[in-house]
Amino acid sequence: MKRKYSKIPAICGLLCILIASGCSSETKFNITVKNGTGGGLFETGETATITATIPEYSTFDYWECGGENVSKENPYTFSVTEDATYTAFFKTEQATITVENGTGGGTFNKGSKATLVADIVGSEVFDHWECNGQEVSNKEIYSY
Repeated sequence: MKRKYSKIPAICGLLCILIASGCSSETKFNITVKNGTGGGLFETGETATITATIPEYSTFDYWECGGENVSKENPYTFSVTEDATYTAFFKTEQATITVENGTGGGTFNKGSKATLVADIVGSEVFDHWECNGQEVSNKEIYSY
């Protein structure tokens, strides 16, 4: 006599394993942040907030994603819908130096070096350089 086996328990067991192990289909997206913080894995529709790390002598300019300027806000908050890389861009702060009786003035990026050279005419003797009323150097060539 042949034995008959039922396939129903086997199918039911397989179905139970599928239900228990992986029916959650939440997709996670990777947000990468360059020049800032706040990246990581996010679920579809989750809110992400990214913040630029601003270098010395700079100001935040904008966020770029996929080659497009997406925001001038820092921090920037958005709803996650796909993997993406956000890059923070900055403007370098500038200072204008006006020189009297010498050369070396102009507009410079803050933090960069400038050199002033005194104009000495005839028998004049150089005394000192001043900045905002304060003596800063007694040398004809002054770098700072």
